[in-house]
Amino acid sequence: MSRLAQNIQRPSRHRESGFTAYVIILLAATLAGLSMFAIDFGRGANRVSMEKQLLDSHGYVIGQQLIAQGVTSVCVNGEFVGDTEQISIALFNQLNQVERDERTYQCNELDGGEVIVREEGDPSGPPGTFRRYRITSSYNALQDPNDPNQQGNDKNRSVIVEIREISGEVERPRPNIMFVLDYSGSMSSNNRAQRLKGAMQEFVNANYEVDYGVILFETNVRTTIGLGSGANHDQSVMSTVNGNNPGGGTNFSGPLQSAVGALNQSNNQHSYVVLVSDGQPGDGASAQNFVNNEIRGIDPDICLSRNGAELCHTVYTLGVDGANMNMLESLSGNAATAPADYDSFAFSISAQDTQAAFRAIVDDILCSFGPLDPQPSVDEEESINVFLDESPLQRNVDFEYDRSLNAIKLYDANGNQACTNALDNGGSITIRYGKPRVIPE
Repeated sequence: MSRLAQNIQRPSRHRESGFTAYVIILLAATLAGLSMFAIDFGRGANRVSMEKQLLDSHGYVIGQQLIAQGVTSVCVNGEFVGDTEQISIALFNQLNQVERDERTYQCNELDGGEVIVREEGDPSGPPGTFRRYRITSSYNALQDPNDPNQQGNDKNRSVIVEIREISGEVERPRPNIMFVLDYSGSMSSNNRAQRLKGAMQEFVNANYEVDYGVILFETNVRTTIGLGSGANHDQSVMSTVNGNNPGGGTNFSGPLQSAVGALNQSNNQHSYVVLVSDGQPGDGASAQNFVNNEIRGIDPDICLSRNGAELCHTVYTLGVDGANMNMLESLSGNAATAPADYDSFAFSISAQDTQAAFRAIVDDILCSFGPLDPQPSVDEEESINVFLDESPLQRNVDFEYDRSLNAIKLYDANGNQACTNALDNGGSITIRYGKPRVIPE
């Protein structure tokens, strides 16, 4: 079964398609007259030539293609390839009144094909990591009205196209996870407790690169095993999990406080609580107050940057066999999670699906890559493209961007193995987003 359990439903979003058609529309608008084209080069109010207009727009479209399609599908060894080649041909045809040779437009990587790093305060541009290309237009100036002194001579114009890119081996931090497991009397029904024990055993057997602990609770906290890893820790956890049986009522506030207390013993900002329950807590209001004060009551920027004096705790909840999902959703997410998105961290399943759903939550944590620096704006979110070893991944199938975590989440879905290849096979991740920056030379 896929790591992304099929019974866990995520919001369905339609992937935008038809990029080539979009390019054609953009190009047509450009060729019709670019007086409204939103690229300000600071050249004043002087009228520019069609050649410059076309070069500017060419650079912008190429930047968009680099962000959307990848490096090797756009520019290779100075030549355009794929859809970009067709754009170059279209541009050439628009200027057929001017004599020119076959190499009308040329594309070259800069900086040895490597990304550059720009620090805050650098006057050359915004901070971050970028990939850069030079787009050159070679043409005869016979009909260039803006440069009468150069008529009859070959000319070159060029622009630098810059795209934001996070590339290479993306750091995968070792998270801290506290599992908060319901051992109330109702968990004896439908083999719920037994299936939960099986889910924990599968987690231990998987030998994930995490530090984890376990809290068993009913009316009160029954037992707590703090964060740890390794064979001795695994044995202690499973001995406790298997050696206890359901009994008692259901209260959430005590075990949540214990979980946060255990996580606060570490300074790891990748901090998670996984709460599994089938019930209706008797102290729902107290649990909500605790989450609002101690988990959501911090600066949301700490969750987005994963940096701060306070820890950002993210709560996942798993409701089994008709659990009160409204209550569980109200406890889910972190300080940066909007109320409308609480359900992105809360899942409702039947007892028989506990193992698969449990695994999906763990993989949701482990296959998160971030934070992205700088964080994409809301307007930039749809421009995010992710590549695994330079192969594009499909939005909302292989990956999605989680704003409350400021992270890319990878999934195994529909036969694709994005999470597995990144997690187990050491695949290289590349993330591109935002608008291209076009700089005249």
